[in-house]
This record gives sequence, structure tokens and C-alpha cells, in this order.
Amino acid sequence: MQKMLLEWVNSDDEKDQARMMKNASVVQSRGYEAILCLMGRGIGEATAQRILRKVQRNNTEGLLETIHNAEIEYARTRRFWN
Repeated sequence: MQKMLLEWVNSDDEKDQARMMKNASVVQSRGYEAILCLMGRGIGEATAQRILRKVQRNNTEGLLETIHNAEIEYARTRRFWN
């Protein structure tokens, strides 16, 4: 996992760099809450940002509920993506 992370950080691909910058920005602004969001299955940087906009700071119960709902939505719609 660490090797893969180093490849992403050192990548010259603009898409990878933009993704890493979005992730770093979200984590810098919301810390632990952002990490919880990004750990959710099917939750990327854009979805994490939407979740964190909806939920107020230090509302852990609301955050976990919103993450759970996003994971359910991912599982429900995943089959239509390919």
C-alpha cells in the first residue's frame, strides 16, 4: 500500500495530482472526519466533500449515518457503471 501511495504522490499525471490535492485539502480542513469519509466504500474525494458539506463539524453520529447512506447508494448503483 505504501509503495502505491508513493507512486501516486510522485506521479506526473495531472489526474492523479489533482486527486491527491483534493484529498489533502479535505483532510487538512476537516481532519479525522475527512479520513472517516474517505475510508468509506465507494466514497471518493468528490463524495467526501459533499458529505462534509452536509454534516456539521463534531457531529459524529450524523457523519457516520451519512457515510453509511453513501455506501448503500454506491452498492445500489455500482452495477450500472460498467
